[in-house]
Amino acid sequence: MYELGIIGGMGPEATAELFHRIIKYTEAKCDQDHISICILNITDTPDRTAAILDDGLSPVSHLNRAICDLIKLRVKRFIICCNTVHYYTPALIKSDKIEFINMVSETINYIKSKEKRKVIIIGTEGTVLAGVYGGALNNAGIKELKIQTNDQKRISEIIYGIKSTGVLQIYGDALAGVMAEVAKTFPDAPFLLACTELSLLKRYLNTEFSIIDPLDIVAIKAIRLSGCKIRPEYENLII
Repeated sequence: MYELGIIGGMGPEATAELFHRIIKYTEAKCDQDHISICILNITDTPDRTAAILDDGLSPVSHLNRAICDLIKLRVKRFIICCNTVHYYTPALIKSDKIEFINMVSETINYIKSKEKRKVIIIGTEGTVLAGVYGGALNNAGIKELKIQTNDQKRISEIIYGIKSTGVLQIYGDALAGVMAEVAKTFPDAPFLLACTELSLLKRYLNTEFSIIDPLDIVAIKAIRLSGCKIRPEYENLII
């Protein structure tokens, strides 16, 4: 039996980053203190933005097969390591045999708990235009601050650049440049990193930016649900 399953491959490096953060944030003195995790790196899952915006192949069948595999492996709960694909949450298999840690719902709950009134969403065009976060934010009374089309184009180029080359430092500097420009229009508003590729770049961003990272939120949630403790230096990362 596994405490946690990660449905990944969207993309692979972001999946590895989630796994790394869970290990990093867990208070453990030996191997046995860590969470037992099963990772399904489903790299043939169709592009989520193309599916949403261009009537491309749907990722639902791939996701549901993965969920079935996790149930067979007796996994207690799972995370899907992709923000955009949460657009398809209503079409996913529901089972009392496994718990879904919903990245979008957990992030919205976190934003509400911090009493944020407005948020800048940066992610794939699929996430932004389909309202993966926007609808939930609106329902929670939180204003979504929309970036300009040219800034969205640059964000998309960064995301797909990471997928194709993986040169994080270069794209981290590029993302910081975009965020600096957006911050001129929306000063003091937090940025929601609504793409797991962008989460990879957090280490390269200036501390002047207020950042909400769903990857951290679900990592901490998974650790707590599994009954493990958070390392003291990360206890205040997500409250």
